[in-house]
Amino acid sequence: MARQTMPHQLLLPIIRSLASDSGTAGASFDGIEPYKLWCEDAPEGCRSAILADIQRSQFRTNKNVILLMEEGEHTELDSPLKEQLSDPKVRQDWAQSQRVAAVILRAASRNLAVPVKAWLIELTGKPGCAADVEADLLGYLFRIGDPTAGKLLSSELWDRKDDCGGQVLRSLHAVRYSDELLPVISKALNSPNPITVTQAALFLGEHGWPSCQDLPWQRLESLWTAWHDRASELQVAPMNFSAGTNPVQQAAQLEQAVASALAHAKNWKLSTAEIDRLRSGCLTDACREVADGHRILNL
Repeated sequence: MARQTMPHQLLLPIIRSLASDSGTAGASFDGIEPYKLWCEDAPEGCRSAILADIQRSQFRTNKNVILLMEEGEHTELDSPLKEQLSDPKVRQDWAQSQRVAAVILRAASRNLAVPVKAWLIELTGKPGCAADVEADLLGYLFRIGDPTAGKLLSSELWDRKDDCGGQVLRSLHAVRYSDELLPVISKALNSPNPITVTQAALFLGEHGWPSCQDLPWQRLESLWTAWHDRASELQVAPMNFSAGTNPVQQAAQLEQAVASALAHAKNWKLSTAEIDRLRSGCLTDACREVADGHRILNL
């Protein structure tokens, strides 16, 4: 409330005090708001304080505090990060692995590319899904321009066995979008995993440039062709964005998602003729509601 009427610099000492009151335990969830205000008003000082908290607490800083930092390469973290990456207990500890991955995303130097890739490959090769960690590690690889980043992301998006690829896309959207992702995600519209395709379409609607919109059209028309004679089945299919749903549910969800990406994209606007084309092609009432602007699916 005081920030609405008082000069921010007068309040900064109080904010710093609130943010820095974590001792050796590491900044906790309660510290997110003061750190957020600090990073808004004095980003360099805030970044230095978060880095100091990370090292003092041995990577116990809350991951959401870590993610407030601007990106940079901090070689002073090379040695302690290598220790974390080589410790099996860190990789088995869900909370600690998320914290370490967040530090890698925002602050690790390119010197750590080899152990980071080894960890990422280990994660994608085992059962289950650590989407937040995978997204942070992939985001780091894209940040440093690693030539294998696109291939590793593509491998996850083309995996047909679960919904992890879609979860990774949502996490990348939240923590580190970059235009370098678009070619990989555009190709994923043809992935054999329909859940991933659904999230890829929504991702393109959120971030894609106008030149990208032909791809969702092609994917939608392909679906219409495949399901034209079974439209009545799609009409009654419930929404359920998770692995294990049946092909009818997946097709109905995909139609709505791609239609929503086209009709409600952030970076382009469909013409009246294109809206008519979308609405007339829809196989379900839910898709027509999307075309009419009454329903929007979000990433």
